[in-house]
Amino acid sequence: KPSGTGAEPIDAKLEAEILGYISELSRQRSQNRVRAEAALKRLGPVTLPYLEKAVRHPFALTRRAIIRIVAETGGPDGADLLRAALSDKDPWVKKIAREALEKSRR
Repeated sequence: KPSGTGAEPIDAKLEAEILGYISELSRQRSQNRVRAEAALKRLGPVTLPYLEKAVRHPFALTRRAIIRIVAETGGPDGADLLRAALSDKDPWVKKIAREALEKSRR
């Protein structure tokens, strides 16, 4: 469980659902990743502490999806994660994060 977030504990069923979707983000099949990304976006900011733990995943497509989710649903709480992504080794992760941060400043 993510700790140090200061958030209320979430329902175990919801937590299992979030963790399942995050696991799907690392699958090779794009269909799995696309479905999981859409579901996590629908769930919104409650997913942020779980995404923070997964953002160091070795698979670049997983990190890209996580940053897209944070960009769309993270709000002010997601800004730190987006700033950290600016130093990712994948240029697309950096690009997605940079564009999201620029958009949030407008």
